[in-house]
Amino acid sequence: MFSKKIVGWILAIVLVVGQMAVVSAVEESQAHSYFGTFTGIVQEIQPHGSDGKMELVLVENEEGAIANLVITETTYFIGEDQIELGQEVTGYYVADAPMLMIYPPQYPAKVVHIGDQDSQMKIDRFNDEFISDDNMLKLNDLSETEIVDEQGNPFTKILSGRQLIVFYDISTKSIPAQTNPSKIIVLDREKAINEMDIVVQGGVIDGPPAFETEEGLIMVPIRAIAEALDYEVQWHNDTRKVSVGNFSEFQIGVNQYTFAKMMPIELDSEPVIVNDRSFVPLSYFTEVLQVQEAYVGEYEIIINDPAVLYE
Repeated sequence: MFSKKIVGWILAIVLVVGQMAVVSAVEESQAHSYFGTFTGIVQEIQPHGSDGKMELVLVENEEGAIANLVITETTYFIGEDQIELGQEVTGYYVADAPMLMIYPPQYPAKVVHIGDQDSQMKIDRFNDEFISDDNMLKLNDLSETEIVDEQGNPFTKILSGRQLIVFYDISTKSIPAQTNPSKIIVLDREKAINEMDIVVQGGVIDGPPAFETEEGLIMVPIRAIAEALDYEVQWHNDTRKVSVGNFSEFQIGVNQYTFAKMMPIELDSEPVIVNDRSFVPLSYFTEVLQVQEAYVGEYEIIINDPAVLYE
């Protein structure tokens, strides 16, 4: 017969495993594409905006729902580059962007695909493991892939965190599906990195702007962000080290970041000093401090963690 103590341990293990399964299921269900889409037949096209340089394209889908696609000078076209009445089009817009509460809804189109949907194309944001935000596609070997920007020029910067148009021929039937893409088009950001606000826990911080390296790596100011997350930041002049709370430490010019008592972590770059301010790769917050979100949006850099560790 099991003692009460053993039974208690068994129940505790079952409870923990059950909670882990629930968390995993919730996280998987929350995976969604960076882009929302609306597909339909073009009903109307009219000038839009004070200068008339934009277009408002009224589209009706198969269910009879309608929406306006807002076409701007920065909208990227796939297929034809001119929208006409009666065409089938698909507009891709940033799913989490603020929307006007009007009817019919207006979707600022980041990408417009004219013609039938191509099942061998994926438009989404991809992380540093080349997995799409909706967890439906993973990119493998890119050695033979043509990678270009919106202007068709070769793109050689870091791809992680970028919004990509991916073309491929075949893929596995796994989840995520895996493929060796034939071509990737890297979509431009709406604002330059050094012009973006840095938003931490929902508020814009007061600090130096982020910057992008020649390789495309995003570097952000450690003190302003960490203090917004309620960490105390200390500079050690004799060793050129920075301490973030009681959990993390790194040395300027050395690509080793410590967290708690774990082995040092290497990131895409060592920390640097620019204009007497310490900067770290944006990935420091997710990979070292284990903050839930740290990514580049269309207009701002967002860092957020409702369960952030406090001292």
